[in-house]
Amino acid sequence: MEEKLTKAPIATRGIALLTDYFLCFFASIIIVLIKENFNNNLETIPLLKTYFGNFSSTPIFYILLVFKDVLSGKSIGKRWVKLTVRNYDDPTCLPSLWRLVVRNVFLIVWPIEYLVMIINKENRRFGDILAGTDVFKEDN
Repeated sequence: MEEKLTKAPIATRGIALLTDYFLCFFASIIIVLIKENFNNNLETIPLLKTYFGNFSSTPIFYILLVFKDVLSGKSIGKRWVKLTVRNYDDPTCLPSLWRLVVRNVFLIVWPIEYLVMIINKENRRFGDILAGTDVFKEDN
């Protein structure tokens, strides 16, 4: 059965983005806590000191954010609201891994990316324009 695709609404994309941000944030904290606990012989480490004190989770957060769409063009947030990333020129095709990563590189400045998406006539982020991708709602 062929899936039907329509342009994703901006609000739905925002919900997916915020969901992914929170998930990446919490996953990076957990990874750092596990790493720090093993490095300190399982001593108790205050969460805020670990996360904000040495910023060791920032690269982990960014890596998770950049690679969030690599599984079939759908992050957890996109799966939740039934969105998918596709090639701009041919929405029937999934983008390459390279395109999925490139489109997320600019998410570190997500307020600017969201503003670009609102201003852009086609509701595409700068990362989407650069990578040749777009986001669609799955109608099935």
